[in-house]
Amino acid sequence: MHLRRRACVLALWSSLSIAQAPPPGAEWPTDPELQAALRELAAVLAANPGDARRDDLRTILDRRKAIAAGIESFQHRVLKGLIDPLVIATDITRFAHDTAPRLLGNVVRVGPQGDAATLAEALDMLQPGDLVLLGEGTHELKVPRQRLLADVAFVGAGKTTVLTGELEQASRVRFENLAIDCRDRPFLNLYAGGAVHLRRCFVANYNSGAGGSNAIYGVEVAMLIEDCEFEGKSGRAKDSSHGDALDLRGEFVVALRRTRFIDNDEVVRATGLTVVDQCTAEGHRGHGVLPYAAGQTFARSCDLPFHSPPIELPCASDDLDFVRCALGVAKNTPPAIAAAVAASDATHNLRYWIALRRHPDPGIGALAAQGLARLLAGSPPQVPAFTEECKRVPEAMREAFAGELAATWLERWRTGGAGKDLEWDAGAGRYRRRP
Repeated sequence: MHLRRRACVLALWSSLSIAQAPPPGAEWPTDPELQAALRELAAVLAANPGDARRDDLRTILDRRKAIAAGIESFQHRVLKGLIDPLVIATDITRFAHDTAPRLLGNVVRVGPQGDAATLAEALDMLQPGDLVLLGEGTHELKVPRQRLLADVAFVGAGKTTVLTGELEQASRVRFENLAIDCRDRPFLNLYAGGAVHLRRCFVANYNSGAGGSNAIYGVEVAMLIEDCEFEGKSGRAKDSSHGDALDLRGEFVVALRRTRFIDNDEVVRATGLTVVDQCTAEGHRGHGVLPYAAGQTFARSCDLPFHSPPIELPCASDDLDFVRCALGVAKNTPPAIAAAVAASDATHNLRYWIALRRHPDPGIGALAAQGLARLLAGSPPQVPAFTEECKRVPEAMREAFAGELAATWLERWRTGGAGKDLEWDAGAGRYRRRP
């Protein structure tokens, strides 16, 4: 074995042999699991010693391929042990919170009688935290490539509000209640990561028949897509092919919920953590979801093709049964849900209850408020009143908008205000200020 490679293997063996306790801030897999994975990697390295001075090219390539596969397998097993993917997949509330804009109450109306006549004019005045209300008609989202669009929500009036354009940099941006016309190119083209939330959108016209024949392209993105439709036939190549809804690469996380995929060739190649919850494929079903060894794919109640079987998703953290169990008011909770609540520590998790304040269902939002009141008894934060701000949005949106504003304020309080000085008091069953 090459001396440098042997030294690396011995170092790995040594570090794991003496590590009887997990390092600070980490939870290692059990010793037998990790030792078995490392033994398998060591066996692969020993079986492929390699001699660049004497081996023929075919032998060198074959050995490199075997070693790369062994290292990749070891890496995946370690990562899955350190970070439980099921806890992430179940906690859909985290997806919502981490992709949602931190709205601050300012509303920008776009239209003849609005604050801006056109979306282009509105973009010049936008600030992080703004809600943009788009009226009927076609609006072009034309953002300079070097500009990062952050903490902004674009909300339309349904399919009569058509949005075109291309966005390359987005941090916590939401598109809601819109018809998105891709015009033969990805509407989202996120080469450098980003976080995006799509809700109640109809996405079409991305079947270009060429490379990039997809609605969304993203590298190492975080994304939540809910209650949407992706129509993959329309586009320049409508008579000869079908488009792909998403082309995601790298270490991404994406959750697809209650979404219809119509006439698509592919939904997504699941090389990252992928959650597919109550989704369907209609018309041309193509390849559907293609799970890869490097990714983890979780699914629940879906009617679309999976290239290989996904892991069953037992529940989601915003299911009513889950929320009631975490709040401690449920009776006869199914064991799988109770286990998921325990694994996520949702009962004592301030972030979870703050994130749940964003939920569009007022009933879930009210339960979240109860959870926060219980955990913060004795030191509850005073959430500012947003009554006047809420009057600027349509009446049907006001309650949800108020919940979003409260969640923004509470998250800032938790991470940068007085909330960062709290600690859990197990005896009292609530948080208290550190002495």
